Amino acid sequence: MKKIIAASMVLVMAASMTACGSVDSSSGSKPGASINTGTTSETITEAVTTMATTENFRKIAGGWNAVSGDTSLSANKNAKAAFEKATGALAGMEYEPLAVIGTQVVAGTNYCILCRGKATVPDAETCIVLVYIYEDLQGNAEVTGSKTIIGDEILDDGWSANSGDTDIAKNADVKKAFEKSTETLTGAVLEPVAYLGSQVVAGSNYRLLCKSTATVPGAETEYALVTVYADLNGNAEISDISEITFGKYDDDNADNETSTGKLNTQITNSWAGCEVDADAAKADIAEIVTGNH
Repeated sequence: MKKIIAASMVLVMAASMTACGSVDSSSGSKPGASINTGTTSETITEAVTTMATTENFRKIAGGWNAVSGDTSLSANKNAKAAFEKATGALAGMEYEPLAVIGTQVVAGTNYCILCRGKATVPDAETCIVLVYIYEDLQGNAEVTGSKTIIGDEILDDGWSANSGDTDIAKNADVKKAFEKSTETLTGAVLEPVAYLGSQVVAGSNYRLLCKSTATVPGAETEYALVTVYADLNGNAEISDISEITFGKYDDDNADNETSTGKLNTQITNSWAGCEVDADAAKADIAEIVTGNH
């Protein structure tokens, strides 16, 4: 959905910038994230190129930045403080932070943090989730939503969350399978961040969170869920790479309403003083976000 919005809005914003010059890109929303498995590599390349050369448009589209350096909570002091404040009095769930993977500056800051979670009830299963935390300008912080990666009883089809060490170096079988599966990989460099879970099949599937960087000059770091299949004979291959894009919570319907409102507000501000029909542009973008087109 984010790529569709990007491809459509760039034409509108190009006309806006020609008529008016700069664009007001302020935002106060608190979006979540989704896992997008339906985007082609050509679409990703085109969208990244467009956003990299149109800074104002990048901010309106979301303004999220992937963490390219150390993802540990200890190395991200502001995220650590926000996480501790937001989860300190949280009831019903316990979250263990595994990696800080994204930030967004709004009226305050949004953080996307990979966590291992468990409901505070007897015999609760471990899950792996992306947790979204918003910290306002006064230092108040709250959990605004989450996206489940492993832990959905209906959809997981035998996947088990890793309840041990997530460092791939501490999981010999996973490390061996990952290294073998990437020996002939071209087009991108995958750097494992965390081993998330496994699935027993005729062999084993392993799911990892990886940093993904295209092998082209100036490529930016992205994050992807990588599934590696290791058969019973010691062979291994990548069976799936799913890009993580920031934009939705588990509750898709509620988040779509939030996203639509955010875009409408920003477009109203951005088109102020332009000799164009701002209401028509808002309606077009709302249709793209909600899928009514």
